[in-house]
Amino acid sequence: MVNARAYAVAPGTVGITVGSEYAGPLINADYLAFLILNDYPANNQSIVSAVLPLPMGSRVTITTPRSIYLGNNTMLRLMGLLINGIYMNTTELSPTMNQSYVINYLWGRYYRLEVIDITNQTISLGGWYSADSIVNITVPRTIIYLSNETRLVFTGFATNATHYVATNNTLILLMDGPITVIIKWAREYNASLTLYTINGVYVGTEYLGWVEYGETITNVSINDFVYELKTPLTINGVNNTAILNATYREFTVKDILGLPEPFTQVIIRCGGQELSGVTNAYGVTQELLVPLNTECIIERQ
Repeated sequence: MVNARAYAVAPGTVGITVGSEYAGPLINADYLAFLILNDYPANNQSIVSAVLPLPMGSRVTITTPRSIYLGNNTMLRLMGLLINGIYMNTTELSPTMNQSYVINYLWGRYYRLEVIDITNQTISLGGWYSADSIVNITVPRTIIYLSNETRLVFTGFATNATHYVATNNTLILLMDGPITVIIKWAREYNASLTLYTINGVYVGTEYLGWVEYGETITNVSINDFVYELKTPLTINGVNNTAILNATYREFTVKDILGLPEPFTQVIIRCGGQELSGVTNAYGVTQELLVPLNTECIIERQ
């Protein structure tokens, strides 16, 4: 009597129990049946073919996992079996070897799509997709307002996909391998800029509007005149403070004898600025914000 034997072709398994009706040795081919496994998952995660000669009447138990992870975000899924040409969708078989069986395993290859989106709008689209399928990723809201005058603005896609089309807020890609998609956002602040002169005198507050985090400001416009900042300012929040490379100046208007001229209509030109005014009782003009190292010219009207 032949002892029971078992073959392991893990991650699937093939268990064989030999019936008592056959007593060896196996010298006559009429006593043999063949179990042929095509595209069977072997224990090293490769797909192999195996031919097992078995005694007639043996009972075979074949189990196969529904999915096999191959590494590198790649997976095989069992789509079904062809058993002597007949399709079955099962992961376990228990045939009696009263004939030979050819079992073909039908696999579908799947790739992992990872979607990284700090707004969580599109991360649900990540997951496993069949090879060569088409995936459409659309960002539904391209501007998201947060608290404290802050918002996120969609700026585009970044991906390692080799075949894709990006249009506005939509990305269409071909799943021909493991793919990562990053939804890119810029943080913006509805920023204001509190300004001081070089000697610490408060000038005022300028509202810049929506400015991207990390943007560098080198100058500002006040009353249609551009002033440079003492040092460039990097925007990192809603409220910002900067020092102008300027100071407030007033001018004394004198006649040819060097005496102050009170209540005189004058025009003051400093760089690109022009101010029209009247001197006070001491012949002094009103204060004017003037960039450093700027020459000023005063003319009577």
